[in-house]
Amino acid sequence: MNLNRKSVSEWAEALREDCEQVVEALFGPAQHRSARELRWFADGKLSMTRTGPRRGKWRNYATGAHGDVLDLVVQDQGSISSAVEWASAYLGGAAMTQATQVARNSPAQVLDNGERTRKALAMFDRLPQGIRGTLAASYLEARLGGAQLPDEVLNHRDFRFAPVGLWITTEPALLCPRC
Repeated sequence: MNLNRKSVSEWAEALREDCEQVVEALFGPAQHRSARELRWFADGKLSMTRTGPRRGKWRNYATGAHGDVLDLVVQDQGSISSAVEWASAYLGGAAMTQATQVARNSPAQVLDNGERTRKALAMFDRLPQGIRGTLAASYLEARLGGAQLPDEVLNHRDFRFAPVGLWITTEPALLCPRC
């Protein structure tokens, strides 16, 4: 079957067949595994069924979003066209745009999950400790109605601010991986 000429239902079925690996490619290893389901994130808010007729069905308990594996890829990629492009790259399709090729060869895609985590933590450790005077502090203070953040928050060793352009983020970000 030509990967570039698949219907949406064929893309969905191809991703369903490899659902566990697809979702791990998007979000990393599951934090909880049982015979019936996988869960991602510390609070288990993203769940995917592993077996039976609902294999590949997922639900985000934080937002209420749910669907099949292709729907999850659409949620992650932002559009059906981007999701099909990602699926084509993931499944080995030949037709990829330059952006997909760059993403496919990015460190996040090439490294195994353990190595990716080690690199991200090493980068995190190179960032200045605390968030005093950063965009993150200004944002949090604005969310608190202008109240000043306590020193223990502004100077906390596990809070870091990542400016635009770092490998782990393309947008400014407040990071706290050890929280």
